[in-house]
Amino acid sequence: MGTFSRLCEPEALEREMAALLSSPEEYAQALSHLSYTHGVLTAVIIGPKSVPPSRWVPTITNLEDSSLDDEDKAAAMAILMAQYNDVASTLAGEMGADDEGADYEPFFWVDSDDREVARNWAEGFIAGMRLCARAWSPLLADDDARNLLAPILLQLEPKLVDDLLPELPRDREEIIAAARDVIGDSVLAIRDYWRERGVPLHGLFAPAGRSGAPAMPQRRSAPKIGRNAPCPCGSGRKYKKCCMQ
Repeated sequence: MGTFSRLCEPEALEREMAALLSSPEEYAQALSHLSYTHGVLTAVIIGPKSVPPSRWVPTITNLEDSSLDDEDKAAAMAILMAQYNDVASTLAGEMGADDEGADYEPFFWVDSDDREVARNWAEGFIAGMRLCARAWSPLLADDDARNLLAPILLQLEPKLVDDLLPELPRDREEIIAAARDVIGDSVLAIRDYWRERGVPLHGLFAPAGRSGAPAMPQRRSAPKIGRNAPCPCGSGRKYKKCCMQ
């Protein structure tokens, strides 16, 4: 299996980073940025307007000013496109199908205390929205639809949470954790909000070296094992804590 194929899914990239990075601090920083990246990609894919890579890639990394040579830049771009395509494929589905998007899970990282961290993903999602902020206006102006963003906004810095929801009860952490658990449902609902208004899910991009217009996302032929799902090996542990590693 080639490098491109190995790194098409975030779990594979996570394993690769664990093998390459020497310190827990470097690994945590890399995971948090991978989570941010997936937030950006999710907003771009389900949003109201097609955003080309030339606009969303600089939101994630500045390849032009990096010390990478041309070969490494091409490899980094290929990995980004593979991650984009993985998210787009997971979110693809026929409107009204019972299982459409059932494989989708936001990519949150787990800190040293075994706690899921959604803040970086949420920051990435908002950054992705800002790439075409005006096009998001109809959702933000819709009293019901804009509530779909609440679970995402609750993951941001505490001060912003206090500004947005000054009457939030004292058990803030419990409420934020509960909101984190429904972010996947919010993403699917936002996707459907735009699709019901005639906005298509934005297509896949061909790997570097191939030509042609973006293809429509294809549904997976087999279900994807969720990071938080029971491991199929029967250990009783979560997949991310067992055979995914």
